Amino acid sequence: MKKVVLRWSNKEDASTTDIHPDAVISSVVQQAFGNSLGFGETEPGDASTTNHSLRVDTLKLAILARNAALKHGRPILTFQANGK
Repeated sequence: MKKVVLRWSNKEDASTTDIHPDAVISSVVQQAFGNSLGFGETEPGDASTTNHSLRVDTLKLAILARNAALKHGRPILTFQANGK
């Protein structure tokens, strides 16, 4: 059975420089994080959330997923949450 965790990473992805996802879905190998299985972005859904910020998050997810899929040769899950 494969263990999978959702973590709030606030770190850049190893395959993409200067892009920091809000969340990373990772496998767990013993006590260390394994390969990234997916990425997520969140917005609070208040006045600071704009159409532009949502589009930027969508673009970040697309870049992260594409680069990870090319690097690892498998599909990558992405999600975007907007709201309280």
